Amino acid sequence: MEAIYKDYRDKGVTFFYIYTREPHAGQRQFVDYKQTKSIEERLAYVKQCREELGITIPFLVDDMKGTVQRAYGNCPNSGWVIGKDGKVVAKRAWANPEALRADLVKLVGPVENPTQPAGPQPSGPRGPVPQGKRVGTELCLACHKNMKQDWDKSSHTRAVEDPKLPEADRGCEGCHGPGEAHVKSYKAADIIVYKRLDERGKARMCLSCHRDKHPPRQWMLTPHAQTEKSCVSCHDAHNDTDHTNRMHKAEVDLCRSCHTNFGTAQQASAKHPVMKDDAKCTDCHSPHAVGTTGATPTGQAAHRGGIALAALLLCGGALFAGFARQRRP
Repeated sequence: MEAIYKDYRDKGVTFFYIYTREPHAGQRQFVDYKQTKSIEERLAYVKQCREELGITIPFLVDDMKGTVQRAYGNCPNSGWVIGKDGKVVAKRAWANPEALRADLVKLVGPVENPTQPAGPQPSGPRGPVPQGKRVGTELCLACHKNMKQDWDKSSHTRAVEDPKLPEADRGCEGCHGPGEAHVKSYKAADIIVYKRLDERGKARMCLSCHRDKHPPRQWMLTPHAQTEKSCVSCHDAHNDTDHTNRMHKAEVDLCRSCHTNFGTAQQASAKHPVMKDDAKCTDCHSPHAVGTTGATPTGQAAHRGGIALAALLLCGGALFAGFARQRRP
């Protein structure tokens, strides 16, 4: 939808998302989204949706009686195209970006070099990135001498120094932002300090690079994300630990540090493979997949994750109907 918006917003077409209500409030992957009881609550959901998904299309908010939703067919995620004369040109019970683009090609004409959809990567800014020029890793380590040994040995260093990466993603500043202002002021406010970010902010920064394996929109629906955990809760970005996937501790110990009830249950059953070091938690559970609270088998989680990602791409947890309306002359 964002790609279509960029291509046609200056060609006489006005776009809106209309936030209506929460059809699945408190259910499945939407357990943290309650049914809204006021316009203020709806506006708060819209703000969260725009920030987490990087949406630039304007939002309208339906009234609490659902007047707009009923007028447009009472579907939770419908798509409409309305002509200059106010007549409906096309309508669909489920918004379809490809079909919308085809409608606009017929109505307005094709565009040269159509914008390609961003896919699962975040389309908004990479968190609170400071402004200014890059100063280079060498200057960073000249002050942060305690990090130099870890930096020189870290496998993460080899990854972020890859010349194939865009310059903005390389070195210390690939994760902490341009260092020009920080070098001049020495203030933490002028650089990205992960301890100062909330858990969603930390995850958003990590997933700006690790988006291929862990799409940000999918991660935000996982039980770990919804219980305010981030990537660095389990993984160390600076030090090469002795544990798989740069974990802070051995996997079973790390899981037990939060899931204390599972550790107790396993100790009660000495026959459990985990107790004999014959299995890991992730052999059966996926920490990165969308699922319900409680156990999340990897096979089932992968299936649910695909469905949730498709829903989030259009709905963002907060469900809304969207339509494109041509401007009147």
